[in-house]
Amino acid sequence: MAETAPRPRAATPYWLCAPALVLLAVLLAVPMLMTFLLSFNAYSDTAGIIHSWSLTNYQKILSDPYFASIFLRTLRLALVTTIASALIGVPEAYIISRLQPRWRSLCLVVVLGPLLVSVVVRTLGWQILLARTGLINQVLVGLGILPHPVDLLFTETGMDIAMTHVMVPYMVLAVWTSIRQIDPRTAQAAQSLGRAASPAFAASCCRRSCRGFSLAASSCFH
Repeated sequence: MAETAPRPRAATPYWLCAPALVLLAVLLAVPMLMTFLLSFNAYSDTAGIIHSWSLTNYQKILSDPYFASIFLRTLRLALVTTIASALIGVPEAYIISRLQPRWRSLCLVVVLGPLLVSVVVRTLGWQILLARTGLINQVLVGLGILPHPVDLLFTETGMDIAMTHVMVPYMVLAVWTSIRQIDPRTAQAAQSLGRAASPAFAASCCRRSCRGFSLAASSCFH
């Protein structure tokens, strides 16, 4: 009777991940822990960091409306960027998944284009586009949408546009990776069964792509 191959041990994946986890702990967890401990120390403009245990820094953050406005603006920017990236990236990922391999590769290159450009070049490009004499204002004024050019540069709206431009590729890649795992015959079966199978097909697609969407939304929000 032939001997069956031994099953791999359950701990093997954890041992394989151990070097990456150690590196992550050294480069991320340790600095964050040091920063957290440092936040309990006082600070002086003349003496610098004063090694004393107090909650003065947290009291200033909670009592000063300036910090509250910064936190609210950051939260609003993250939410708007995430929602805008989802509205653009999810349909785009679905369309890419339905294309032929040749056109799919070309569209993926176009999607990854912003990530291949230097941050300095992208920033300079958006400064030119968002200026009062830039292309966006000229198009909006030319179409009659705006009566006169508006300030988009150095505003929260400009930041939303630029951040969405940066985060959309991450949304597309994550959602597309999840959607491509759906068997194309599922859609054909739903079409053959008629309207009654549409809710089940939509629920199946949403459930299978939920992991990729949650990962992309978390990346965009952070």
